[in-house]
Amino acid sequence: MKKLVIIILVALPIITYKFAFSLQGEEVRIEATYLQLACEKCYHMEVISSSNEELIGKTIIPTSSVLNIENILANNLTPTSKVCLKGKPYLWNPNWGNIDPDGIRFNVISQCN
Repeated sequence: MKKLVIIILVALPIITYKFAFSLQGEEVRIEATYLQLACEKCYHMEVISSSNEELIGKTIIPTSSVLNIENILANNLTPTSKVCLKGKPYLWNPNWGNIDPDGIRFNVISQCN
């Protein structure tokens, strides 16, 4: 019985943590510009227009298991060029590492024209 309680006490926070980090909102279309920061593998972008008005002016951090974000941004490295992306913003975005600028994680599903 003690082993079962210990397993539950260890597994429950891990499952809750994984579930909370995977919650995503509705699919939105955004146009964003790349923020050229002085850090390696920084893909921060500023949202210029969006089908979700709450995202306009916010900083997003695009992630994708489908597309290569680095290749998309390589074609749009000028500060004035815009990238159109479809995806889902994550609902929970903690900034435990005090990353500056803080951003909303954005799961990119496809690139639009």
